[in-house]
Amino acid sequence: MIKTLEALGLTSYEAKIYVSLTQLGTAKTGEILKLSGLNTGKIYEILESLKRKGLVAESEINGVKNFTAGPANNLLTYIDRKQQALQEQQLQARLLVTKLNALSQQTKPVIRTVVYTGFRGFVAAADEATNYLGKNDELRGMGLRTSKPDKFSRYWQAWTLANQNKQRVLFSEKGDHYEKTLAAPTAQARILKSITPSTIVMFGDKVSLIIQYDEPVSVIAIYDERTTKSFIAFFEQLWKTAAKR
Repeated sequence: MIKTLEALGLTSYEAKIYVSLTQLGTAKTGEILKLSGLNTGKIYEILESLKRKGLVAESEINGVKNFTAGPANNLLTYIDRKQQALQEQQLQARLLVTKLNALSQQTKPVIRTVVYTGFRGFVAAADEATNYLGKNDELRGMGLRTSKPDKFSRYWQAWTLANQNKQRVLFSEKGDHYEKTLAAPTAQARILKSITPSTIVMFGDKVSLIIQYDEPVSVIAIYDERTTKSFIAFFEQLWKTAAKR
């Protein structure tokens, strides 16, 4: 019974005092404390809280304060009032969310740049960037090369199989990675013979990764639409001049 009252929103002390008063009918504070087994100097504060909840009534008999538990049905009234207050809070929260969203749209986007190191860092960066891809977004890559540790090529090959996003990639040399990319149904690959120390991969139009595959391996993740669109514009120019096979 006590636990149920607590679940309904009463404190432990309030629940014990309410149950004790229900048993006593009308009683003085000393009698309430004795039956409830409580030892607290805040008895009047607790009773006032129960009065505000509509669960206790106060009377005066021979100049002494007495307290009476309200009918059990008052618990339902108390819950109804809580639900009504919660509905009002939900309405206020929705209005506040609308205002906050409008306010956030007025602010300039914050550029976020993160540096990752090692193969695990590379995987973490690529996995996080993938989360920014929409269903119809395209992955673009340039500066891809076969002469890198196989685990990186295996990751990209697995990525291609796991994701249905379209992708176009510019390789700087032919090799196994290039051939497997060509064989993927959602991918296109071309050759632009120019060995570059870094690979740039654009996830949609919001995130760019600048990847250095040579030791020490590092990835610079840029979460900025303007920067990514600049890379995309450069990519599209190169794509037009690259060899299809």
